[in-house]
Amino acid sequence: MLKDLHIKNLVLMQSCCIEFEKGLTILTGETGSGKSAILHGLKLLLGKKLDTSLIRRGEKRGSIQARFEINTKNLIDILQESHLEIEDSTLILSREISSEGKSKNFINDKMVSLSLLQKIGSHLVQIVDQTSHHELRSNERQRELLDLFGSLKEEVSSFGSLFEENKQRKIEKQKLEEKEQQKERELTFCLEQQKELCSLQLKEGEEDLLFQEYTLFSKSQEILEKKNQLYTVLSEGSESALAKVNKSKSLLQSLSSYHKTFQECAELIEQSFLSLQEALHLLGKTSSFFEADPKRLSFLEEKLTLIHRMKKKYGPTVNDWELYKKELERKITDFEALEETKKRLSTTIALTEGKLSLLGEELTQKRVQAAKKLSSSLQEELNSLNMAGTTIDIQITKQNRSQTGEDSISFWLETNTGEAPVSIKEHSSGGELSRLLLALKICLAEKNNIPTLIFDEIDANVGGQTAKMIGKKLLTLSSHHQVICITHFPQVATFASHHLLVQKQESNNRTFSTIESLDNQARQKELLRMLGGKSLQQLL
Repeated sequence: MLKDLHIKNLVLMQSCCIEFEKGLTILTGETGSGKSAILHGLKLLLGKKLDTSLIRRGEKRGSIQARFEINTKNLIDILQESHLEIEDSTLILSREISSEGKSKNFINDKMVSLSLLQKIGSHLVQIVDQTSHHELRSNERQRELLDLFGSLKEEVSSFGSLFEENKQRKIEKQKLEEKEQQKERELTFCLEQQKELCSLQLKEGEEDLLFQEYTLFSKSQEILEKKNQLYTVLSEGSESALAKVNKSKSLLQSLSSYHKTFQECAELIEQSFLSLQEALHLLGKTSSFFEADPKRLSFLEEKLTLIHRMKKKYGPTVNDWELYKKELERKITDFEALEETKKRLSTTIALTEGKLSLLGEELTQKRVQAAKKLSSSLQEELNSLNMAGTTIDIQITKQNRSQTGEDSISFWLETNTGEAPVSIKEHSSGGELSRLLLALKICLAEKNNIPTLIFDEIDANVGGQTAKMIGKKLLTLSSHHQVICITHFPQVATFASHHLLVQKQESNNRTFSTIESLDNQARQKELLRMLGGKSLQQLL
């Protein structure tokens, strides 16, 4: 429940603190006294989009803070999931707003997103104002209210989960069918790529060896020419290197008897001569190495060109090719298993459709039973709200299956005996809908786990006698919830467990609102003001 509310610099609220109690709290005050600032503040605190015009004139910032006492398991679970700690069942929501359109949101002093503030707030407070009855015109909202009354949350959730699962299967099947239409073309393409990759059995490092061989073949003419020139220099003619070395060896041998140095030089020259002969022998053998084979050269060119093309298509390394090949194998396997996969999926979809039909029928039957009970309860409540003779019919008709079942829910009202009932989606007055909304809140009091209900002039568009009945109903509702009501009717205010008065005051040429908790004497005075100075006995 809401324990207290602090508002600063919001409309006429310069700074105020309001304490709330259990039961029925009534807020009254002259029109324009500042009651709406309280509602604006709460709506902002619950995540409503910021309207900078609400910030008090001349101020740059405003703030709203509320302290709640909580004990509902659902809310505690959400807080724990959001890593928010609570102490002594106390939860503090606050929001700081600026004239620049910025805001900061906090839960127990921890900054949170606006969406989380909205999520938490929806479990704490429900505001019912003069526009709330418009939600009754929605068939979806009518369905939600009936399901809440019938305690059908688990049934709807189970149906919805199964429906979503089957929806995803149908999407998957559609994709398979689209894939099947492209199967022949894509499978042929995959097989061609697989064949191409398998045909080129390239080992790691093999490309470098092939390139080296190709380079040698492509330069063979130049290599042979230079080799022949070298062979000529070394061996042909009397001035060849070999001839000169041989002549030098003979001369040194003839001098070797004169000094041992000549003998050592002769031995070195002898070694050089033998090395040159070995070199000439090796050069002679290399001719066959560089004789270009046109077929081999053509083969190397083609293979290197193919490798270059494969790199562009499948990646720069052999490892990339292997990975691509595995992906191709997976695709080919999927294509080959496509028909079988589709058959299995179709069977699962058909079985699930059967389960959904059974669950949908069970859900419909439970809704029919709940509709009878809710219609009876609503009719009783509406009759006690000065709508005697009113009958309400909750019609359940079949519609296309959706996440919430196979039913369309529609509330119909017959407010005048003998007249045709009208759908509240299309007809019904604001006063009728306000009373229907209150009746629904009463019928759902034990089902609705939101602790605090706030009614903003829900008694608008009704007469004094009806307002008295509304007051009684609000008091009844306050036995299940903390109820806070803003009203202009003394007939409603007289049922208050706690009465708060909002008034305007002026100081230093500025207007601001104050809030006072009324004792019994002050309350009698306020009720007389609301009544226009007449006797309080007229309220009773």
